[in-house]
Amino acid sequence: MLGIQAAIVTLPAGTSEWTMSVEGLPAGMYMAEWNGTARAVIVE
Repeated sequence: MLGIQAAIVTLPAGTSEWTMSVEGLPAGMYMAEWNGTARAVIVE
């Protein structure tokens, strides 16, 4: 699955920490972006 959006979350203003469940996602590498910075997330 390349280029498929798995989720969108809008964080409340002032949020400094957030936990996101990857349960149910197939194994692979995903990209997460916050504050304009993209990071790789590996699901095994």
